[in-house]
Amino acid sequence: QVSARLASRTSLAAENDLFGQVAELFEGPAFEEGEQWRALTRIKVRKEPSINSPQLEDKVIEKGETFFVAEVRRAKIPTGDKHRLYLRLAASKGWVFDLGVAGDWYGKYIAEKVYEDEKDEGSNPLGGIGDAMGNVFR
Repeated sequence: QVSARLASRTSLAAENDLFGQVAELFEGPAFEEGEQWRALTRIKVRKEPSINSPQLEDKVIEKGETFFVAEVRRAKIPTGDKHRLYLRLAASKGWVFDLGVAGDWYGKYIAEKVYEDEKDEGSNPLGGIGDAMGNVFR
């Protein structure tokens, strides 16, 4: 009976270790609510809310891609007359900004908030055809 309990504990420890390994694969909570934003250009994802922070692995958000932001921090020092916003990506440890930090995008908005009342052309895979077909069946 002692060996059965020991085997059970060893099995449980192995399961816990496996759980820990799987949990390490995820950087943040599995689900997190947030505001939807859109990239106006390619944006590098950073490890921390700082323009001097290194890039988080090779992660980027491509131009036109939408993403969810769970936390917003305002920069203390303005860029020109604008205060940069640091945006923490939902369900992640990654950060992006709303103002560019280099090149043609320096001081220009590189991300914009998406509002619920905006018409999303990409949401209907049939586009105008879907609207026309919807009218046929009314």
